[in-house]
Amino acid sequence: MACHCLHLRDSKEFFALLKQRDPELILKMVKCVLSAAKRGKEQIDIFDVTFKNMDSLSFGINQCQYKEMLGNCMEDLKLGTIYQWARELAKQYCPVIAVSQADVSGEGKKWLTMENVSNAKTAKQAAADWILGIGCTFNDSEQFDRFLHLSKNKLTGDSDTLPELRHGKMSVRIVPELARYED
Repeated sequence: MACHCLHLRDSKEFFALLKQRDPELILKMVKCVLSAAKRGKEQIDIFDVTFKNMDSLSFGINQCQYKEMLGNCMEDLKLGTIYQWARELAKQYCPVIAVSQADVSGEGKKWLTMENVSNAKTAKQAAADWILGIGCTFNDSEQFDRFLHLSKNKLTGDSDTLPELRHGKMSVRIVPELARYED
């Protein structure tokens, strides 16, 4: 029987880590699901491994639940692989620009951060050299305002680069009829 140890306080901590797409937990879940599927198990048992006694079962996850959770986590990993592939192409051939939307946490938010990238908690962000978030609010007075936030920038630039702008924030106005931003 395969055993993958996690040192967790309770089921709340387990589900919080899963929701955050914790890489260690995802890897162990993948191993558990593959092991369970091979053996035709209907349920994965999560034990409180802080105790020596294996009778201290904290909770179980049924097959339907673990397949759904695994599917949600796998999307992040699949997209991360694609972004890493694009990064390798950029190193060898030419610049690559990837475009992604914000998830629901970025709705109506002025300053988008790396946490607002859709379908990713770490994978897309890790592959990127820079990330620019374009935010907007629902205020009528700011209908044409956009808020640019360079939340990640590994590029150092040249001698003319202003270091304080490498992770800068800037408000701009969109001119819809021209589809352009202006200061």
